[in-house]
Order: sequence, then C-alpha cells, then structure tokens
Amino acid sequence: MGPMAKNSRRDEHIAGPPHHLRGCPNSRPKVNMQQSVQKRPATKRKRGKRRDPRTKTLGFTSRQLPFIAVLLGNWLFAAAFFAIGKHYWDWTPEA
Repeated sequence: MGPMAKNSRRDEHIAGPPHHLRGCPNSRPKVNMQQSVQKRPATKRKRGKRRDPRTKTLGFTSRQLPFIAVLLGNWLFAAAFFAIGKHYWDWTPEA
C-alpha cells in the first residue's frame, strides 16, 4: 500500500454518509432552506428612517458615541472615587 491508499481511506467519510447509513432511504432528508417572498413572516415593527452613517452628533459618529460614553463614565467614576477617598482618608506623610 502506498501513501495514496491511506489518504483515500481517510477521506472516505467525507465523501458521503457513514457506512451504517448507506443505502438507508432516510439518511439525509432534503429540506428546502429558502422560502419564497410570500411565505416570509411580515415585519413586526416599523423601523426608523435610515440615517447616513457619517451623520455626526456632537462631532462624533454613531460608532464613536458608545466609546465616548464609556470614557466619560470612567472619568466620572474615578473623580467620585477620589473625592470620596479624600473625604474619608486625610493622609499626611510622617516626618
């Protein structure tokens, strides 16, 4: 046996169904995955007008706004944490 015989044996399971299902009429049911336009379900809600993705709000695009919101939230949290810590813990170095 040469190297080609090993490869053909290994690829045998890729070519079709397993040996215990060969010859079985229901081994692979054929299902039509595409539906005609008439069978598709109707949309449930109206969508707003599509905006141009380059539209800016406060100088930022819609993809940048979540990042800016997280950035500002982190800054506010850090400032509040610092202020609360400064209020409760007044540290002075020992001389």
